[in-house]
Amino acid sequence: GKFTIADPDVFEVANFNRQVGALISTLDQPKVEVLARMAKDINPEVEIAEFPAGVTPQNLDEFLRGADLFIDGFDFFVIDIRRQAFARCRELGIPALTAAPVGMGVAFLLFTKDGMKFEDYFRFEGKTELRQYINFLMGLAPSGMHRAYLVDPTRLDVARRKAPSTIIGVQLCASFTAAQAVKFLLGRGEVKQCFRW
Repeated sequence: GKFTIADPDVFEVANFNRQVGALISTLDQPKVEVLARMAKDINPEVEIAEFPAGVTPQNLDEFLRGADLFIDGFDFFVIDIRRQAFARCRELGIPALTAAPVGMGVAFLLFTKDGMKFEDYFRFEGKTELRQYINFLMGLAPSGMHRAYLVDPTRLDVARRKAPSTIIGVQLCASFTAAQAVKFLLGRGEVKQCFRW
């Protein structure tokens, strides 16, 4: 019944293929406001803290205050604050997960205070920005199963911060993340720390 959401952006046409709040009626509206409104349409009693400036080094602790679980919703190409958020979650003992739509599948990783560190898994330290993107992609999808059906490989251009996505992968990602979050928070069944499907 309580969520903290953050996004500094507004909805654009480019979001239509993958973001649930992106509609003609919400164009140019702040994403946090639209998503909070949608959640309250489902449950008017839900408590939502909004961070319309996004998550920054300055407000990270405030964003994480009282959290039982952190779900990474950063854009793929946002590495610095993602690294800071996962490190701070570990320090605070907050389980942190990232789930990325890769092709028509999902890559799911859960980091807890007792498991492998986010930094140790992706090995970002000392790497160039481009290399960090590559490490992140390879860490999410090391077997590259999605390459077999990538129709136009030129659509993936990490150097120019361009990556294709499909609604199939995004919806699967959201559903899988929700299911794993509920299992984890309620302590019902095993939640694997690393999963690719």
